[in-house]
Amino acid sequence: MSNSTQFLDALEPSLKETLRSVEFSSEGSARILGLQWLPALDVFVINVKTKNIESIVLTKQVIASLTAQMYDPMGLVTPVTVRGKILLQELWKEGRGWDDPVSDEISKKFREYYAELPQLADFRVPRAYGFDKNST
Repeated sequence: MSNSTQFLDALEPSLKETLRSVEFSSEGSARILGLQWLPALDVFVINVKTKNIESIVLTKQVIASLTAQMYDPMGLVTPVTVRGKILLQELWKEGRGWDDPVSDEISKKFREYYAELPQLADFRVPRAYGFDKNST
């Protein structure tokens, strides 16, 4: 997949058929490596789908499942995902079973963390980044 018409034009005709071109529109997007790519802006967007967990009894199993749903293969939002993993670590230290309700303290921390995840939708990461040849 490419958003470069220059690149696609330079390919042999047989290769062009195997690649997919992306429209340069403000609404177009593609899913790549579990991320959403906006070709017009050439940025990755973290797309987090959360659900209402206010009425759910939080257990180690529920927290592990919700935390694992945050797929970040490139580590772009590790500072965020590590918070959920630290809470899981706290649960292991408490020695709770998979189906035992978690403490009120951890429940509160996890609910606050989980409620903040949709804010990642505003986070944009340039697809290509690197060092300028002229920088020191």
